[in-house]
Amino acid sequence: MAAIAAVSAEARLPLTSPLNFGRFGLKAFVDAGTTWDGGERLTDQRFDRGIGGGVYFGATAITGGIDVAWPEQGKPRVHVGFGVTF
Repeated sequence: MAAIAAVSAEARLPLTSPLNFGRFGLKAFVDAGTTWDGGERLTDQRFDRGIGGGVYFGATAITGGIDVAWPEQGKPRVHVGFGVTF
């Protein structure tokens, strides 16, 4: 049996009023996580960490965002997301 542990923190800076029809802002985040096999201890595992930033936007029920994240090792990754809220 395998296990997973993860933690994430995000800070958002709105650039428009939340009362406006459209919302726009910036965000910064940090993530860390690890996996391990059964019988091993969490304290013995190496956590992979990454930091990133992005923009978010929304208008009524439509939301979206673009993020770029940099891992400790490897190349940056881009995430684009769109959605509908009710």
